[in-house]
Amino acid sequence: MEEMNAIAYFNRGIDYAGEGDIERAIADFSESIRLDSNDADSYCMRGEMYRGKEDFARAIEDFKKSIQLDPNKALAHFLLGMAYDQQGDKESSISEMNCTLAVDPNHIDALKYRGLAYGKKMQYDSAIADFSRIIKLDSNNVDAYSARGYTYFRMKQWEKAIADYSKAIALGSDEVNDYYFRGDAYRNTGQKELARADLEKALQMNPAHKGAQASLKAVMSS
Repeated sequence: MEEMNAIAYFNRGIDYAGEGDIERAIADFSESIRLDSNDADSYCMRGEMYRGKEDFARAIEDFKKSIQLDPNKALAHFLLGMAYDQQGDKESSISEMNCTLAVDPNHIDALKYRGLAYGKKMQYDSAIADFSRIIKLDSNNVDAYSARGYTYFRMKQWEKAIADYSKAIALGSDEVNDYYFRGDAYRNTGQKELARADLEKALQMNPAHKGAQASLKAVMSS
């Protein structure tokens, strides 16, 4: 009977979470844990609620307990990696994304966030490899093209950056920075008219964009 009650609390906690009622969700996941202390799913979901509240210490504790109970739980490894990332601990985040990918090699979100973490650490080749892997798995993944384009931009590989941003925009991206960075890449390759068009588009989308303002000023004065 207690096992069924634990399941019922877990399921209601999922419903509360879907409704955005974090406190009630936490209460139900906690009750599920009280009734079944070996339920990795309840620890994982309660951890995610704590992460949503930016209570990272409790979130990390719950994710670790979930992993202790089920070492192959990819979701718990991924969410633990996200919590570490939000705390600024890129090394631990990458480690947990590695664990996620060891369980599920095609976990697109883990590839994405590991790639972003590599980029922040200026490990650009590793970042490129992760974003390229995503594109191989999903050739229409806008975020992967944008992220790889930005990585190429940071590497000053302007033509590759332009190609990736162009693909992202062709797939429907409406991110102002995709136009800004492509425009600035055009500027760096001497393609002034294309640069001007993109930078003006970026400023149309966000008139206060300082980077686009400065880049357009440089185009107009050259």
